[in-house]
Amino acid sequence: MSDLGRVHPLTVLQDTSGIPNYGAFLGTMASAEVISSINEQVGSTFFGTHYADTTAAFMQNFIVPLQIAAEQISTNVKVLLRPDVIRPLLREEDFAQVPASMQLPILLYAPVRDLFDRGRVEGFGFNPEYLPEEDVFAHILAAGRIEDVGAAMDANGVVKMNWTMWSDDPLLTGEEKSAIRDTREYIDRILANTSYDPTSWPNERG
Repeated sequence: MSDLGRVHPLTVLQDTSGIPNYGAFLGTMASAEVISSINEQVGSTFFGTHYADTTAAFMQNFIVPLQIAAEQISTNVKVLLRPDVIRPLLREEDFAQVPASMQLPILLYAPVRDLFDRGRVEGFGFNPEYLPEEDVFAHILAAGRIEDVGAAMDANGVVKMNWTMWSDDPLLTGEEKSAIRDTREYIDRILANTSYDPTSWPNERG
């Protein structure tokens, strides 16, 4: 089988000279052909104090883009392998395919629910008659959370944190709570700055 297109750990670049090579800087994986090409063009013992400017340029023009691309690929793979997960939606294009597990946290959010009740958003195709009246996620996100510690502090410097829980509350991890909270904050920006419908992207609100 040809090595073309295969991915190899960057440890293939290590040598015994004691001088860092490109594999030490990438911190990720790249094709053998890319690594080989870089080494052939600039050499595996390129880095050193005498070439600080060139090293910085190499990092900016080659290493950083590779790291960004690797992170994006990793994120996309996770989404493809686990499409129905509670995850933060922080870009407009994220709303093109909203995971099913994120639809209720979005639709029950008060500003979106108000638009849905008035027929101004699609609401992911939900029938409003079957939606819970309460935003079941609101008190979960608010539990144990204080926006302004200074204002919540009493004369003795004590801050009381309130937790409200119901037996039928969805069980959410801290990461999932943050994902819903961040998504709702981004929806505030969508509603304030655009006419898009966050429940039927990229259609506009009615």
